[in-house]
Amino acid sequence: MLRLMNKCLAGYQVATAINKTIALKFLEKRQADLILMDYIMPEMDGKETLRRIRENEKTKNIPVFFLTGVNDDEQVSEVMKLNPQGYFLKTTKKEDVVTAIANFLE
Repeated sequence: MLRLMNKCLAGYQVATAINKTIALKFLEKRQADLILMDYIMPEMDGKETLRRIRENEKTKNIPVFFLTGVNDDEQVSEVMKLNPQGYFLKTTKKEDVVTAIANFLE
């Protein structure tokens, strides 16, 4: 999925991270315009990762979108309480995800 989205977002400068540790270290050193992440990740789920992003003064205002296979109502509801800018299922057409991101960044 990382490679596919990297290809779909070819018009943007994209950095990828395979787990929350790498992602959070990256965000401590570099500025991001947007984060696109999965709910299911090694080490820590997306909900907890987003919570940590929101608790950090340096990263709390970075827009976050989820692209995930998690469609359980309870889990989705818990994540939505953290106010991500979007939540897409992996079954969503990739073009729709890219369009939503492009529209958000305009």
